[in-house]
Amino acid sequence: MLARNQAGRLTEDIGEFQREVDELEPSGGINVSENALPALGAAARRIQYRSESQRVVILVSDAAFHNTIFFGGISYGAVISLLLRQNITLHI
Repeated sequence: MLARNQAGRLTEDIGEFQREVDELEPSGGINVSENALPALGAAARRIQYRSESQRVVILVSDAAFHNTIFFGGISYGAVISLLLRQNITLHI
């Protein structure tokens, strides 16, 4: 579980995780598309998973994502390749 204010820091404390989720507030909404690709890239590059862990990322969004490197510097294909190389399962 990831504590959102500590990018890359995982926790086994369910209470801490629940507090982080409870504090989430939607914001933005200026355009229709989301900027999820850089976040997925960060999940693959920055989170320090235990070697024996099952690596799973769940993306929750109410819109499609930008599919261009202009919005964050990483393409859809590059993100998929990165997730596969890191043995990460992605659920959208």
